[in-house]
Amino acid sequence: MKKIGMSLVAVAAMAASVYATSDMKVSGHVKLWYQTMDHDGVDDKGLFIYDKKFGNEWGDLAAQLKVTGSFNDHLTYGATLNGITSLGLENHVVGAETTRNNWTTNAGGVNGTSAQPFWFHKVYVAYKAGNTIAKIGRQELDTPLAFTEKWNATSNSFEAAVLLNNDVPDTTLVGAWVAKGNGATRNIIAAPQVFGAETQFNSYMGYNQDLDADGKADVVTRGGALAFGAINKSISFMPLQAWYYLVSDVAQAWWLQGDAKMENVGPMKSVGLQLIGAGIGTAGKVKDILDAAGSDTADTMAFAAKVDASVGMFGAFAAFSQTSEGNIPVANTATNYKKTKLPTASVFSDGMVAAQPGTTAFLVGATAKFDGIGSLKVTYGGYSVGENEGYLQPNANIGGPASFGYIANTRGEDMDISEIDVIFNTKIDDIGLAVMYFNMDKTYVPGGLAADYGTQANQVVRMVATLSF
Repeated sequence: MKKIGMSLVAVAAMAASVYATSDMKVSGHVKLWYQTMDHDGVDDKGLFIYDKKFGNEWGDLAAQLKVTGSFNDHLTYGATLNGITSLGLENHVVGAETTRNNWTTNAGGVNGTSAQPFWFHKVYVAYKAGNTIAKIGRQELDTPLAFTEKWNATSNSFEAAVLLNNDVPDTTLVGAWVAKGNGATRNIIAAPQVFGAETQFNSYMGYNQDLDADGKADVVTRGGALAFGAINKSISFMPLQAWYYLVSDVAQAWWLQGDAKMENVGPMKSVGLQLIGAGIGTAGKVKDILDAAGSDTADTMAFAAKVDASVGMFGAFAAFSQTSEGNIPVANTATNYKKTKLPTASVFSDGMVAAQPGTTAFLVGATAKFDGIGSLKVTYGGYSVGENEGYLQPNANIGGPASFGYIANTRGEDMDISEIDVIFNTKIDDIGLAVMYFNMDKTYVPGGLAADYGTQANQVVRMVATLSF
């Protein structure tokens, strides 16, 4: 990615010139994101107290300006500019930002020099011909094993070419070439990275072998993925979808999903059933490397089910999932497996826990909507993460949080984990407010003595205020 400097005045002038010749809409938001943690096992000062030593408080002010429009009935475009700032609160209120500002080398953030913390989150054009739409450029994706995550102050995106076709009745066919993204490094075993402005978009799931004798990384894969999907709605109350992914020389995966939903069943407002079957494993050169090293190369298989129901203002659900032993988590390949679409994921016990190979998981929850006040969601998740001996162990604690798959393997034992999440959403005038409390009886965040790694509890409070326009 080339270094680009552009003032807001120039951006406004460019937008005005485009507006003069096309149908353009402008929208966006400003988001204040703050999280504080009380981490057992270390001498942390507690919730809401800045601690320079452990830095368990994070925060950012993020802004997004979105421009979309159409030149005619078959050609549309979009561009989204993201901006992020700590407001200078690092080392005062927060210990770290949630998003990188590395548009230029060593720029932004707590340890960097000053920089312009803006980047293009999306820049694309879309062309429609008959029942086919081609969308090319930097964009968001929402597929089961490669998707944009929106839990952070900012989100990740992709450089991709996507084809959508609706010639088959009640069916959408999807084909995509995913080239690059800003959600992960070029190493499939590294821990997840925060999103933001990087010096470059990394090749999608490129794999770096260990350093050679000269200390240089031996890049054995080219990166990039093909994805194919079909979503069928012939059964009106039960859409079905199937996906296949092929990451050049790295991995292949598949995902099958059915979602049944019925309204007004007896006293219930709605009832639902979701079934998922999936598999993911190494392929090509990466599989050859593991074979040569004596590692098992079996695919990770997954099965999951979820049932839910609502009555009046209340709702409830229960989910179960089981993954087999294997090399790769059944999670987002775009972010080194940070989040997962498996329905057993809690906020923290997500791809790093629920989707790990050899894991049995359940999640139960209840929701309530209060007119004029807001909504409340409470969940409890239980996870048994297997040792997964003899396989690749992604998400080692290299520059980030480690997965519980890595921790269980390092400790040489299966590990049981539980998490309670309480999430309240409301709106005050034009500002949406989310207040969240999380309690984990064990945590994957490094801290304390090596013998205690992965065994200490965490309490976390996260608050997100969003002004949309």
